[in-house]
Amino acid sequence: MLRAALRVPQVAWPTLGLFIGSLGLWTVALWGHAAGLIGWAAGCVLCTLAFHGLFTVMHDASHQALSRYRWVNEVVGRLCGSAFLRAFVGFRFIHQQHHKHTNDD
Repeated sequence: MLRAALRVPQVAWPTLGLFIGSLGLWTVALWGHAAGLIGWAAGCVLCTLAFHGLFTVMHDASHQALSRYRWVNEVVGRLCGSAFLRAFVGFRFIHQQHHKHTNDD
């Protein structure tokens, strides 16, 4: 029972939904500001919320928790990384080093 609960799903649909929603929010915020429909401050708030969601998804993908299939984690992680203008592979390496050395002297 516990083993089944800890198993990575084929696709973590809520996390994939967060990815799609965050990408959509970011697009709407940028487009709305460019069109003059959203002010600078509101655009910053919306982009911050969108980036928080994208970072959360990128973090899960770096732990291979988005899907059992490695390619899904890679594709979604790289798309999230491109929003930050950063390489997902570099983020994953640094983040794994963070976990490897947490609480070391």
